[in-house]
Amino acid sequence: MVTKKWIAGALCVMLMLSILGVATAQRLQYGDAGPTVLALQQRLRLLSFYDDVLDGKYGYKTYLAVKKFQESVGLQADGIAGPKTLEKLGYSAPSLSGKAFKLGDSGAEISEIQARLIALGYLAGSETGVFDSTMQKSVLAFQKANALPENGIVDGMVLMWMQSAGAFGKSIADWKLGKSLLRLEVHDFYDAVAEVQELLFKLGYVDVTDGYYRESTRDAVKLFQQKNGLPADGVVGPDTYNMLTNPAAKKKSDPTPPGGSSTNIKLLYGKSTGPLVITLQNALAALGYYTGPINGSYDYATYLAVKAFQQHNGLKVDGVVGPVTWDKVNSPTALKKP
Repeated sequence: MVTKKWIAGALCVMLMLSILGVATAQRLQYGDAGPTVLALQQRLRLLSFYDDVLDGKYGYKTYLAVKKFQESVGLQADGIAGPKTLEKLGYSAPSLSGKAFKLGDSGAEISEIQARLIALGYLAGSETGVFDSTMQKSVLAFQKANALPENGIVDGMVLMWMQSAGAFGKSIADWKLGKSLLRLEVHDFYDAVAEVQELLFKLGYVDVTDGYYRESTRDAVKLFQQKNGLPADGVVGPDTYNMLTNPAAKKKSDPTPPGGSSTNIKLLYGKSTGPLVITLQNALAALGYYTGPINGSYDYATYLAVKAFQQHNGLKVDGVVGPVTWDKVNSPTALKKP
């Protein structure tokens, strides 16, 4: 016979399983980033295992904190926050449920969100307290740049990440100060886009400087990159921006060098320095292969990271970054470090 006591006990078990369900489905490890990592760092800090910046990036300090916690509770100390580790931590992933703000909403909370979007460079002007189409576009841009689900809705996860130290901004000024990643591409619309268009205009590549990164701007960027010996992907990253501001940058009327694009790239250990190496180091760091300083010098640590990348991506393992390795490193199909 089923008793009330048994039912109550079963309900308690079900409740506990529902609480732990999100945690047991998670696996966080070195190289990951986002709100889920931020929640992990917050939990580790609460338990006095982590005392570094709450940036949502699973870097070396987070890895060490997880290992230290694992050792303290008798788990395998591998620095990977798998289901058992997360369960022991009492970790709960940020929830997509709860209060969410969307197109048409208004109020003081909307103004606060707008203030943060303005600070990060995604929204121009001042707070209006109204979630209009312009704000929706800025939310979509924030979600895109921060690898969040792109739905234009500000839920608990988006709010959590928006307020974190690891949130990426979209202004040239923030990038110069090291506060964000510079990556401007089609459909972006910020003051930073207008600044890039101004630079392209001075060199004769565009006629419009409206702050909207349309296909015409992408094509102009690709032509600029070809003429200046850069990978012609139509995306404005650090290398392209630095060349745009370089007095030696080639104008549209200048001849295109033979080869163009990435066909003339060859980065060598101990011999290569400069913006291309910085781009390489940033890409390898994002993929988990490089943990050293972003210094623009092809040093031994960079050489080892390149070899590891080549090995895991089925390329010739020689530590030399030629066109094939370069294109793979910057490809969306590049494999992260296992």
